[in-house]
Formats: sequence, structure tokens, C-alpha cells
Amino acid sequence: MNKYIGSLIVLVLLSSLVSCELSEVSLPVADIPEPESDRGALVLVLSGGLTSAKTLAPPIEMEIGSYDIRGEGPNPLTDNFEDIGNTTGTLTLAGLTAGIWTITVDARNPDVVDDPNRNGTIIGYGKTNPPILISPGLVTSIQIEVLPVEGTGTLELTLNWTMGAYTDPYIDAFLTLMGSSTTESLLFFLTPRNNPKKGKYNYPDRATGYYLLTLQLRAETGLIWGTMEAVRIIEGQITSQTYTVN
Repeated sequence: MNKYIGSLIVLVLLSSLVSCELSEVSLPVADIPEPESDRGALVLVLSGGLTSAKTLAPPIEMEIGSYDIRGEGPNPLTDNFEDIGNTTGTLTLAGLTAGIWTITVDARNPDVVDDPNRNGTIIGYGKTNPPILISPGLVTSIQIEVLPVEGTGTLELTLNWTMGAYTDPYIDAFLTLMGSSTTESLLFFLTPRNNPKKGKYNYPDRATGYYLLTLQLRAETGLIWGTMEAVRIIEGQITSQTYTVN
């Protein structure tokens, strides 16, 4: 059986998971391959269309340091490739079978000394959806958007105040998902029970995303203290903040 062979050229633009500013991408004519009659080519651009960093966030580096790019073709057992730790921004491959291909991208933050993964933590993900067609004699141009990894993270909040300073103190707290009108009330555990001086909230399965936090310390006399802050929840990470009312 005659088997067409294609070629793949991948152009990666390093993007930031903490920046919401995207610039126009234009490829010089010289960078676009001229396919042969029995070969195909693909120009792939990775971009990040992500919201800017918020006030409260986990202490993890969200700047992209490298990409792991993988592809699977018509027969995944034989038609596949991977480029791990791509930092140059350009990948050229040849000898790809013409047909349907799926390309996935993992974005990692820079390799730092105290990172247990050593090669960077995966902070972003992208995929061709739907899959792409590699055609002989044609150039296929696509763009993959790299987004934060979906999942759950932990939100920890602590509010301290002077014991006995207020009569019947209590905490009002609300969390609203950005872009949503649904507001959730947060239940703080107060200690000690008879004369509290601290309130603590911990939720380990908060969906990833951006939230608006409203936090207030109230007592018999009314509002004592309050704040409103944006919160970012990242997959597998802990977003933590302690407040002290003097």
C-alpha cells in the first residue's frame, strides 16, 4: 500500500501564564516551508491567553520555562514524536505519515533548585482540538492556546484578632468565581469557642480559577474590619493567607 509521507514544522512562541497581553504573531515568508508534491508541512504557534496574576496565589513560578510537545498520527504505535524540554521555540520534523494527527503540549515553569520535579512543574496544557490533517503537498497552519492545568487546589485563610477586644466576634466571608454571579459563604472555625481570637478556613478541593474574596470581622457593635481581594487557585497548590486585626 502506498504510504504518503508528510513533514512537520512547529513554531513555538514562549508565552507567560501570568500575562494577559498577547501580541500579533506574523511569520516571515522564509519561515514557511515549501512542501514537495508528496510531503506535507505544518506551522504550529503556541500562545497563552491567560488572565493576569491576582493578589492571592500559591508561591509557584508561573512563567513558562519549557514545553513538552508530543504528537500522535494515524497509527499511534509507529506514527508519533515528542520533543521534551523545548526552549528554542522552533521544532522541525520530517517523515510524518499523512493523515490525522493530535498534538499535545505541556508547559513547565523553569527548573529551580527547590523544585522536587527538577525539570519544572507542569503549569499549562494545550491540545489540537479537533485533531489536524497533515496533507501531502500542503502547508497546514494552526494555533494551540496554552491554558492553566484544570483540577483542584487548596484555599487556606486565617484571621487573628486580640482576645477580649470585641464582644461576640464572628466572621462573614464570601467567595465568588470570576465571571459568575454565584456567591458561596465560607465557614470559619473559631477558637477558642468561649472567647475566640482566631478564625480559620481550609478547603482542599477548590476548583482551579480566579475568585473574588470578601472577608469581614464583625462583632456586637457591627463591622470591625474587612477586605476584598482576588484569589487564584492553581491545580495541586495551596493558596494561603493570614490576616491580623490590631
